[in-house]
Amino acid sequence: MWKKIKIDGKEFLLKHITVGSAHKIYVTDLVQLWYEDLQGEQLLCRCKELNKFLEASDDVFHGDILSLLESEADDIIRSFTTVDDSKTLMLQTNLEGPKFRIKFFLKPGSHSEFYEEVTRPLLTVVAEMERRHHLLVEAIKGKDLEILEYKLEGGQISRKAVETTPFDLNAFSTKCAEDVSTTKSVVVSHPSQTFTPFTQDLIEKISAAPVLPSKTLSFREEKVTVKKTSTIKLKSPSKNKKPKMYDDDDEDEDCGMNNETKQEQNQTEVKQEDQTKQRKSKENRRVKKVLTNL
Repeated sequence: MWKKIKIDGKEFLLKHITVGSAHKIYVTDLVQLWYEDLQGEQLLCRCKELNKFLEASDDVFHGDILSLLESEADDIIRSFTTVDDSKTLMLQTNLEGPKFRIKFFLKPGSHSEFYEEVTRPLLTVVAEMERRHHLLVEAIKGKDLEILEYKLEGGQISRKAVETTPFDLNAFSTKCAEDVSTTKSVVVSHPSQTFTPFTQDLIEKISAAPVLPSKTLSFREEKVTVKKTSTIKLKSPSKNKKPKMYDDDDEDEDCGMNNETKQEQNQTEVKQEDQTKQRKSKENRRVKKVLTNL
């Protein structure tokens, strides 16, 4: 994981990787990359050479080295010495008494190494954030459809303070565009600040994830899935009515009805059906209008 540090007052990122007894140190200003590979025995020998007046076991020295590498605190003195394209990084404690120090002799990394360690992880984070953005937007739209269905079926929001308007992606994008200058200013002034705990955690998860066969990024499947689960189903009052059952006595009574009574009954039924159709048509137009605005 990259650590945000300051060397001679300037912002850098430092990463320490161990593979068995081997150590690899990376330092970058997000423009260039420097690194050093060394074995554990080399690191301990260098440490003992630089700290001759300190007596401790190998485990204690190793722990002190890790403390200097892993800490982002400003109470550690960090300095660079540059010779041609190479740099010597000095890390030193800033406590009273004997100073514990360690040096790393960094050489410049190639373009491919910079891409592997810096550029590609950041590109993957951008792609993952884009995927999560689409999933989140579709989930919000699905919730809006659920609320709409709830209201169409007669439900009401009891607390007006928590009632929301349907999500408008265009308005959201416009609002974000208005604030993008603030984000850009932070990146330009303090590029290392973009490596937040959230970003670092995402990079770690991406690094640990297996690489699947090459595939073009697509968010269509996620959208279809959400929309299918959010389809509004209007209940027809006529379907909820139980069919009327007639026995022999009812049939006799029906046969005894005069024509005038039957005519009035038929007119009433036709009127009720027309009202039902009009109500359903009105509800469908309202749903289509809302869906068009989503």
